[in-house]
Amino acid sequence: MERLENFILRLSEMGFDVNDSREAWQNGILTVQDAIDWILSGKPRRIQQSATATLKLGQNSGSLNEECNPFSEAAAKPVPNTETFDNTKMDSEEEALESRMHLNDEQRKIKERFEEKQRLEARKKIVEEKRNKRLERERIKRQIDEDRQRKKELAKSPPSTSSVPPPQPCVQTDTNKSKSATSTIQIRFPDNTVKRETFDKDAIFREVIRTVERLGFSSSDHSLVQPFPRKEFESSDQSKTLIELGLYPNGSLVLTKVSRNETKQAVVTTVQSMETEQEQHEEQGQVPEFENYPANDEQANNDEMLDDIVNPGVNIGHFVQYNWGEGHVLNSGGQISNPEQTALQRAAIAAESRSTIHPPPSCLARPKKLFYQPISYQKLLIRTICKRLVENYASVYSLQNLPPALASSLIEELKSKNLLRAKILQKFVPCRLTELNLECYAYLTNELLQSLKYHVHLEILNLNSGAYMTDVGLQVLSYLKHLRSLSIANNKQITDGFVPTLKNFTQLESLNVEGTSISDVGVEQMAGFGLRALRELNMARTNVTEECLQLVATGLTAVTSLNVEGTKVNALWGTAEMAERLEDLNISNCAVSTDSLQHLKQCGHLISLNLRGTNIKTEVGLNHLKGK
Repeated sequence: MERLENFILRLSEMGFDVNDSREAWQNGILTVQDAIDWILSGKPRRIQQSATATLKLGQNSGSLNEECNPFSEAAAKPVPNTETFDNTKMDSEEEALESRMHLNDEQRKIKERFEEKQRLEARKKIVEEKRNKRLERERIKRQIDEDRQRKKELAKSPPSTSSVPPPQPCVQTDTNKSKSATSTIQIRFPDNTVKRETFDKDAIFREVIRTVERLGFSSSDHSLVQPFPRKEFESSDQSKTLIELGLYPNGSLVLTKVSRNETKQAVVTTVQSMETEQEQHEEQGQVPEFENYPANDEQANNDEMLDDIVNPGVNIGHFVQYNWGEGHVLNSGGQISNPEQTALQRAAIAAESRSTIHPPPSCLARPKKLFYQPISYQKLLIRTICKRLVENYASVYSLQNLPPALASSLIEELKSKNLLRAKILQKFVPCRLTELNLECYAYLTNELLQSLKYHVHLEILNLNSGAYMTDVGLQVLSYLKHLRSLSIANNKQITDGFVPTLKNFTQLESLNVEGTSISDVGVEQMAGFGLRALRELNMARTNVTEECLQLVATGLTAVTSLNVEGTKVNALWGTAEMAERLEDLNISNCAVSTDSLQHLKQCGHLISLNLRGTNIKTEVGLNHLKGK
């Protein structure tokens, strides 16, 4: 009986009913797995094949007796089969209790029709793909044949006798293109903004560079690159026209930031070319000539210049002269030169020695040049700390008492490797940072901004070109109540919803929102906060109009420097109220009329006024400024 109880208990723990477990035991199912299969299959009736003993529970009493034990003597005795079975009735019951795991004929037909439909669709898709590939190959072959035929026709055509130079290979000669007098160039900036500019077809490439500079990007730190076909423009291309450079009738350029490695490579290339030229002169036995030199004390000046040329490390044949300490200079023969000789005499001796090639001694062999800069110990230390900040096996848990300069160097190193995350930035909280620069950081997101609320000592914060920042993420800046300078330029996702964050910035002196989507509504909110310490306000390339000038004049009474470059400002009537304090005003690339300058005639403290890109007439505008 212990076995039956365990059998029912195990099935009950699995969630099966006790009556189902007992019924399974009565039908001769003695294992748990068989009982589970029997119950899940609908409990089909088991037909007795012979008059053998049937295991049953006692029906007269609720307790288990020996008749239920298959190993007892009573259970081993044969029991006569007194029940009669109707074969027709059993067949119908078996059909009704058919397992749900098997499909009937109708379901099987539906499944076959569905599978056949899928096969037909797959076959149709394959045929369509093959057809498209075949048409594409035929199109490419036709294009190749047309190009070959066009080249043959150009080769057979007689050469032109005019003095016009042949067209550049990159100039498009398709006659079907519209002969427009202008060229449209699309420029993509580092902040992923795209702007289209129109130029005259005969304009030179320098005008494109000037347009980029007017938008606030320096030509010394940036360069224009044609993405396809790949082409980097050199300084000699600035004087070429857009037609010669293949930028007519349209073109696409990308403004990239020039790295330090490229600058160093340019310097190395220049030095190598100078060394090569010097070696060629020495092999030919030529002495450098100095023309148009001042005549005053000519001999002394020549001696001084030749001293600079002959003495310090000039290649003489295969020799290199060196100044060892404060001793004498060795000549080409390895002897000490006569200090009484003039520079002209030493130059003549050096030129004569160049004609004879001497085997170089081992002690004066040409030294090997170093093509790398040794890494300083401070740089190695910074790299080691950054590695421990990122990795977990030897992590740094506190940066307390770390100097601010070294902390800034660590952050710059982490930025350059794109490893600065929110958890790592929180470890710099004990450093009490007062300045943080996250400009152009690729992972400047709202999650990273959440870690700034612990840096409550920040005074200068630069978040320019953070493409993934939003107004919601910038709300965390409300914890930084000691900010004196804030810059969030070049992000169109920042709107007027960011302005309420500035409410508690009573010490803010400089605010840069250039290239954002802030409008007059945001400026009105800003003026209502009464930022009494704000002196510099940059709203270039935003959505503000001339009404913002009146709002700044009445609400932001400490502003002395205002930048509204490239905005919708077309009048200056709002500057009259801040005439006594305005020192710097930038209205370049605005549709400001000449008569608007009359409002600036009372600005006696004005130091700088930028009118570039406007339609203001210079002479008339100056008369307005003078009050005439």
